[in-house]
Amino acid sequence: MKKYFTTEMVLWILSMGVAVTHVFPVIAVPVTHIKLAAFMDFTYGVFGWCYTRRYPSKLVQCTKRRIGYKYLNTNLYGEILYLPSESKYSISRLLVVHIIALINSTVLAAMVSMIAVTRYGDSPQFILVSALVSLPLFTFSLFCFLVDILLFATHLGWPGWLMLVDTVVMAFVCSLLWSLRRTVSTRTYETLHETERYPMQQYQNATQTIDESLMLEPLDQPISTYKTDNH
Repeated sequence: MKKYFTTEMVLWILSMGVAVTHVFPVIAVPVTHIKLAAFMDFTYGVFGWCYTRRYPSKLVQCTKRRIGYKYLNTNLYGEILYLPSESKYSISRLLVVHIIALINSTVLAAMVSMIAVTRYGDSPQFILVSALVSLPLFTFSLFCFLVDILLFATHLGWPGWLMLVDTVVMAFVCSLLWSLRRTVSTRTYETLHETERYPMQQYQNATQTIDESLMLEPLDQPISTYKTDNH
């Protein structure tokens, strides 16, 4: 368990999850049938909105794909767009933050993947850059949720509520990245310090060994002795 769920792997799983969840609001209506918000017969997305006529037949008419809603945008039935909240239509241009957050989350996921599976995981500088990239993503995730709430209020769909989850997850990812950088920096410093201290320690050990060997060796015996005659 400890082998697979390391700090790097947890960061990779969380960053990939954030990147995937940021995709859903961007591909909402009119790109797909995913609804960023729904109100009456209107469904809303980042690139436009759709109107569903239930009677006499269930038909869907969507606007052209663009950022920002316009009051004069109408469908085939002449229906004019209504927002769930009383916000101005110009605020809908702020939905572009979803695209920025998606790009930012993709870049962060790629960088965390490099940290998890390559030698960049031992580089404090690369981890520092990743931590700096994670900070604006936390801000963008929070901004996405605030813009969605401002436009759609309680009619916000599940892709919008995922932005709140991403904000909480990104706070955790940011703290993990800064903690990982400190750990790697400490490990790198200790490794370098041990490498520099090893030659001196080796010299001291060698000197001590020589001294001990000299102390254990007996004194040289004289080659010749002198005898005296006692007469």
